[in-house]
Amino acid sequence: MLTMPLPQDAKAPPPIPTLPARAGQSTGGDAVAPAPTVTGGQSGGGQPADAPVAIGDGTSAGRGDLPFDPQTIIPPQVVPLTAMSLAMLVVIFIGWPLARAFGRRMDRKAELGTVRAADLQPQITQLQQSLDAMAIEIERLGEAQRFQAKLLAERAESKRG
Repeated sequence: MLTMPLPQDAKAPPPIPTLPARAGQSTGGDAVAPAPTVTGGQSGGGQPADAPVAIGDGTSAGRGDLPFDPQTIIPPQVVPLTAMSLAMLVVIFIGWPLARAFGRRMDRKAELGTVRAADLQPQITQLQQSLDAMAIEIERLGEAQRFQAKLLAERAESKRG
């Protein structure tokens, strides 16, 4: 922090007064005389242009003079209601898009595990053709067994007779 030396002819600044313990109390030490009241629309009458202008009678109204208690101006029920409203806004503007993104991700994972019917059509056709070919071969085997059984039966008859 920079501090500049005071010129030789300047006085030290006055000390900062302490604040009162309660609003509306005087600071104790030096009493300030009330400033004169300005009446009329324009400042004139021998006052310099840069002189401070006070409005009113110079007395300040303390908090004790207020028609209401500033500590109870907000009802205690408003605080939780405000917190709930802010939480709802957070849920709406942050939670809802996150939930939608999570749902879409789950849908994409489910789609990866499923196969469409159009993709299965060539495989089903090939399976059907293989099944038909196996049925024909099994029928041929059955025909061959019947033929062999017939031949054995004829040989057995010829040996007997």
